[in-house]
Amino acid sequence: MAVAGIMEVKRKDVARDHNMLLARPVLQPLPISTFWLSFQYFIFGIADLFTYVGLLEFFYSEAPMGLKSISTCFLWSSMALGYFFSTILVKIVNGATKDVTRSGGWLAGNNINLNHLNLFYWLLSFMSLINFIVYVFVAKRYKYRPGSPILLSKQNKKIEE
Repeated sequence: MAVAGIMEVKRKDVARDHNMLLARPVLQPLPISTFWLSFQYFIFGIADLFTYVGLLEFFYSEAPMGLKSISTCFLWSSMALGYFFSTILVKIVNGATKDVTRSGGWLAGNNINLNHLNLFYWLLSFMSLINFIVYVFVAKRYKYRPGSPILLSKQNKKIEE
């Protein structure tokens, strides 16, 4: 999200430098290449790849034998909850910032050049940092279930040493 925030700052700088802050985004496009977005989408794609594979492996290896087939649904259920809560987050941010901006919120209004999408990206970056800190805290204290393939591989490595 930090990369998206940086790219949004660059995009708004281009709009400001070319006096296009009031331009209609669809009818008057900015003179900036869309390939600037490739940085953030590349990072998002790699992050999603590792997240999905890691979560599926975790759910499958840690689920009891009778729940292995349904454990993969936990990934998609957690993603669905994430999408639902992201909608709520947008509503909360717009409600909290409606009196601060002219457009009625960081993400409200039809002109992206007047919105504060960059601030929203920085908020998401901060929330991701907090999420990472909580993840590290929980991961260090997690105990694998007995007979877990991950636990067995760790025990085998200790025996080999």
